[in-house]
Amino acid sequence: MSDSYNTSWQEYVVSYLHKAPETDVWSQTLTQLTLTKVEGGVGYFSCPSTGVKTVAINKQGQLASILSAITQSPVFSIYCEVVGKKVAKVDKKVVIDAPLFQFQPSPNDVVVQAGLNPRHSFENFAVSSCNNVAYAAAQVVAGQHGKIYNPLFIWGGVGVGKTHLAQATGRRILQLNQNARVYFCPGDKFTNEIIEAIKNRSTDKFRQKYRKLDVMIVDDIQFISGKETVQQEFFHTFNDIISRGGQVILISDRPPIQIPDIEDRLRSRFTGGLIIDISPPDFELRTAIVLIKSKERGIEVDIEAAKIIAQQASDNRAVEGILLSCYAKLVAKGGPSDALPILTRADVDDSLQNQQELERLTAIRLPTPEVVMDMVCSYYQMKPIHLKQSNRTEGVSRARHVFMYILREKLNLNFESIAHAIKRKDHTTIMHGVNKIKQVIIHDPYLKNDIDIICQNLNISTTNSK
Repeated sequence: MSDSYNTSWQEYVVSYLHKAPETDVWSQTLTQLTLTKVEGGVGYFSCPSTGVKTVAINKQGQLASILSAITQSPVFSIYCEVVGKKVAKVDKKVVIDAPLFQFQPSPNDVVVQAGLNPRHSFENFAVSSCNNVAYAAAQVVAGQHGKIYNPLFIWGGVGVGKTHLAQATGRRILQLNQNARVYFCPGDKFTNEIIEAIKNRSTDKFRQKYRKLDVMIVDDIQFISGKETVQQEFFHTFNDIISRGGQVILISDRPPIQIPDIEDRLRSRFTGGLIIDISPPDFELRTAIVLIKSKERGIEVDIEAAKIIAQQASDNRAVEGILLSCYAKLVAKGGPSDALPILTRADVDDSLQNQQELERLTAIRLPTPEVVMDMVCSYYQMKPIHLKQSNRTEGVSRARHVFMYILREKLNLNFESIAHAIKRKDHTTIMHGVNKIKQVIIHDPYLKNDIDIICQNLNISTTNSK
């Protein structure tokens, strides 16, 4: 981490303390956190006690947003370590520089480099009768990769937890052996890399990357259907990894026998290990997922509210969409800026009361700017008023620009209408914000993923609407 990041962090803390009461718990926490580095999408802090660490981890969404703004790059996870000495003290007037604490390589570093999402682990994977066999098989592979169930072929419908389980397996393997060469790759990315390698005459580099892996996890393997050159390369990659004692994990929306236009020799390889399916989540599992997702996002939700959301959802992704939608409406009602509202059954009932009408309207027209703003604010954990005010902090600016981008690029609103929605007089500000996001998402897959999730929850196509 550069000194500029540390300086920017300290400046943010000082700025916050000037506006916040000294008795505020968050203020006290900030003064005891030392930013040590930002690497691989992870922000690393040191602190003097487990109490401070607990607050920081519970607020990691807010901290990640702050660091994303400071570094101008996506930060999606926080690592905090308790150290045995007092960290730098920051007050309202003076910032005292302290030597950075040197960390040993963190497991999170390795997880991110392997293409895995740090949020996907066995610990937060909800298990029930519809996925317990797949869960048990994944744990066996994690403990004995390359020796049993090879390849492990996991299939099932949308939103049943296939990717989560496969990534959790890769993560556990890295926990057991940090030096294991594990890589997670979506099927379309594998295809695109082959095409680029052929185009740039760099197939040797491509093969060096994949064929030396200890564990290769490929999501949506059905995407290689009908692509002869891709299938040939994948066949040889598959054989090389298996022959060296490595593990292959494949994820698909259908069993191997139902994947069209793939070579017989490849289909034979797919069926040579364990093929296992994950059924759609039952009510109990969906309820558990509501509670897990709410905890991850720092949303307090009571059990009765979780049950209502589970009844309305058909799969894991729908669970998160309904949760965010209900919470967005709750936050939009207002209240103390530092208060964390609790989502109750009454709130969920109220939010879903007009669902039938909303579905009817959705079928006729796209979401209103107000609905988009509520969803963006819910995702970035802030209030709509923050976007409308002249707050220029990077976290708020990023959310504001995402809001502008969605209205312009996904809903095709003109600049004047967007300016009105965001309480701005000059539409050139809107043009600047939209263009900034268009430039950033070209090389920032995490921001693109954020926008895709928001659009999916709004039932907006993730492709360009223009």
